[in-house]
Amino acid sequence: MIDSFNKKNIYYSGFVDGFSIDNEKICGWVQNKYKNNIWISLENSSCNFNFNCNKFRVDKFHNGDDPYCGFEIHSDLILEKLKSTKNIILSFDRDKKHLLPGLKQPISFPKIIYENFLKEIESQILNGNDSIPMKASNIFANLRSYAGYYRDWVAFNNLDSHPNLHYPELKALTICKVKNIKINPFSYQIPESIKKYIFIKDIQEFPKIEHSDQKESKKYITKILSINNTSIPEEFPPPFRQLIINKSSKIVQETSVIIPTWNRSKTIIRAIDSALFQTITPLEVIVCDDGSTDDTLFKIKNRYPNSLKRKKLKIIKDSHNGVSKARNNGLSSAKGNYFAYLDSDNQWHCDHLIYLAFFLTYKKIYDISYSTYKIFGERVKDKIIPIKLFNYSELEKYNYIDLNCVLHHRTLFDKLGGFDTSLKRLVDWEIILKFTQNTLRTKVIPVNIATVNYWISKKFLSNISYNEEVNALNYVHINKILKKRK
Repeated sequence: MIDSFNKKNIYYSGFVDGFSIDNEKICGWVQNKYKNNIWISLENSSCNFNFNCNKFRVDKFHNGDDPYCGFEIHSDLILEKLKSTKNIILSFDRDKKHLLPGLKQPISFPKIIYENFLKEIESQILNGNDSIPMKASNIFANLRSYAGYYRDWVAFNNLDSHPNLHYPELKALTICKVKNIKINPFSYQIPESIKKYIFIKDIQEFPKIEHSDQKESKKYITKILSINNTSIPEEFPPPFRQLIINKSSKIVQETSVIIPTWNRSKTIIRAIDSALFQTITPLEVIVCDDGSTDDTLFKIKNRYPNSLKRKKLKIIKDSHNGVSKARNNGLSSAKGNYFAYLDSDNQWHCDHLIYLAFFLTYKKIYDISYSTYKIFGERVKDKIIPIKLFNYSELEKYNYIDLNCVLHHRTLFDKLGGFDTSLKRLVDWEIILKFTQNTLRTKVIPVNIATVNYWISKKFLSNISYNEEVNALNYVHINKILKKRK
């Protein structure tokens, strides 16, 4: 199929790449001699409108072509103009004789999964706070470190869409007063000694599960390090999970988690919950507030009085200077030997840190480990983004490592500093490039397991990627930085 045609001595070319990762936009590019535009129409209808294609395209920029030729057509725009998102035709001409090649046409947007997305998100933020008796808190922590207890699995399949505070532990120990409650997908059960409400006097510690033998462990490790099929934590049985917990506990307990936030009161609680209540609790979770003007800080203080008192959770307040400055504030005050990052509108799987920590110390040679993530949105759910092997030359072209998925040694920050405050966009890409530049010989290991939930919603979350345009200036800036380093 050709991607160009000639009409009245005007050369047209273009291509429809497909849908964006959240299934909300149709993406592609188009170029002609005078102006870059396309016609968007309904099949078997005269309804149509003209669309100017001026989105910055990285691939065209690197090829030396006009980079402002891309299009991202959002479903909201098509609904507004055509009153439908079904049977869409993209063409070079108004009469639909020359369709854009690429994605098979006509095009129909995927159906909406969440009819009331805002209500679903808010329902995950439960009432209450973390001020519970220390004995109960210790029992909950003990249960989380028990390899036969799969917190996310319990929450996702039996209790609530996503775990919050101590809710999954409380329900696992009390629900229906059943003696042996199944708490993982492998039918392992809570010990018989845990039968009643959590405040029984002589509660026993959860027994250690004998971890996998060397041959069995190697099989699972090979699977996770394979680039082919992405795993999820629930795929692996308790004996192997016990090995991961045993080997990673020390690293996780020395990890500082950095969460920047600005006016994210509707999502920040879910993010903090997922960081504070990991399978193994990190050293500290540092919320770096970038001058919020909503009730973000009020909600945090109301929700976590105990964690704040114990300094497991810390808040650093500053005026509104951008995400890079906010993260740098957190990094400068962090006490951990390892750093992990979480955006205030995303969420970690409870096993996120134990898997990254295990592979960071695998063979004792790595400086950075990174996993992959799932996408959630109004038209997409549990969509796993494939991981890529680390290659610095490829990383110079575009960023394929999400910062939410990264764990690294503190020494990288101590030697090279933090985030570039002069950049408004692509700051995550720049820091990864800085930490992995060839002259450092940084050892990087991809961990092919989805341990992050990435939430995308233009209406609800107002993700920064929707609000600030990527343009050539950002890439020129980063390219200048790269040349200096070489």
